Amino acid sequence: MIKRMRAFFVIIVVCILMSVASTNESFAGNSGKGHEISVKINGLRDSTIHLANYYGKRMYYVDTVTIDSKGNFSFKGDDELEAGVYGVVYKQEKLFEFIINEQYFSLETDTANFEKNLKIIGSKENEYFQEWKVTNKRDQTEVTRINSKLDTLLPGEDSTKYFEKRYDEILSRQQSYSKTFTKKNPDMIFTLLLNAMHKIEPPKKDLPKDEEERDLFVYRYMQEHYFDKTDLSDVRLLRTPVFSNKLEYYMDELTMQQKDSVLNSLEYLLRGTKGNRELFKYIITIFTNKYQKSIQTEMDAVFVNIVDRYFVTGVVDWFTDEQVNQIVNRAKKLVHLLEGNSVPNLKLKDINGEVKALYDIPAKYTVMWFWDPNCGHCKLATPILKEVYEKYDRTQLEVYSVGLMKTKLDWLAYIDKTKLNWINVEDVGYKSEFRTYFDIFSTPLLILLDENKKIITKKITPARLDYVLQDLFK
Repeated sequence: MIKRMRAFFVIIVVCILMSVASTNESFAGNSGKGHEISVKINGLRDSTIHLANYYGKRMYYVDTVTIDSKGNFSFKGDDELEAGVYGVVYKQEKLFEFIINEQYFSLETDTANFEKNLKIIGSKENEYFQEWKVTNKRDQTEVTRINSKLDTLLPGEDSTKYFEKRYDEILSRQQSYSKTFTKKNPDMIFTLLLNAMHKIEPPKKDLPKDEEERDLFVYRYMQEHYFDKTDLSDVRLLRTPVFSNKLEYYMDELTMQQKDSVLNSLEYLLRGTKGNRELFKYIITIFTNKYQKSIQTEMDAVFVNIVDRYFVTGVVDWFTDEQVNQIVNRAKKLVHLLEGNSVPNLKLKDINGEVKALYDIPAKYTVMWFWDPNCGHCKLATPILKEVYEKYDRTQLEVYSVGLMKTKLDWLAYIDKTKLNWINVEDVGYKSEFRTYFDIFSTPLLILLDENKKIITKKITPARLDYVLQDLFK
């Protein structure tokens, strides 16, 4: 979609960057205060390198140091580092990851294979983590090979049974390892990772035989048990690479994409934080941002509800007053554009200068099409809309096509060239106020109205409109 003007507001995702004071003093006897991670990378020298950690799905720099002529460097400071998964970053490339829970240990590797050749000294947790990474990579390679084989085989073949058995063996071994390890080491970050990555599968003995019933059973089981082994109140999750993806999968794949279902799932996640402020802030922030920018029609209602519940009521107190006001005002503008609401009666001039009122259109359904003759996406989409339009007579479907441009010449030329025989009106020079009302910050924009000019759906493509109309006319 081509941007026509700067977005009205993009919610700022909270990024808590950790500041670590550096010191030139070497540690002695592990006093328990501060941190020092000593690193040697054979093959690198005389350059800068960074320590970064996760906050949600992204990594942020924590420290920057210089590599000496022998490949040695260290990240050290007077304060302890936040527990989580960190990485060494060189020239914007992450070389390898490790866990910081213990604050004093050493790492050594080389440029031949940073991850595979990584050696740990003084951190038992990282030894476990490193062994697991090597084993897990080997298992993933084997699982990929098994799935490729299964794609070429028929159900019931002896070969199919063999590969399915091999897959089950790998999964069983992984789960057995996780169960044993987490029981012995409940407080480790690595345990947190294993639990968060635990594969949730319903008991095979409970699976229905009917395929549709089985799929529904698996979906509901996954939805109910997805966070069984994940403590949503453990703030250390924020500084791992799995937490954000796990939240998004739950909201996108295990939640019906309807307003009430999405809001209920969001409430479930927030309750799971058990009052942990940092986790609560993170979840509210990322999902407010997500649903404010969503192209799915019903997600506008989700965004409006989030704003009403948490911003208007003052629950969100970590944004500035100006930011909160912008978000609240944005929600207010979307309220009247929710599905089922009537749009205002636009009265714009056509190619002959005659005023055409939206509410004078008698068709059962009306498409409002906001476009620009100089917009590349508009030029691609408009002919598709024309094909859909020509499938119906004017009592069934009409298009109220609003040209958004500074001059009429290109608009008139395009209409003539493509023979657009629907209702063509214009707002040369952006004189009307409806852009703000209809939330038009990019083109093209399609809104489908019923005979009473109430919104059925919006922000869909002409190709999608074709399917929507087919269902409506059944």
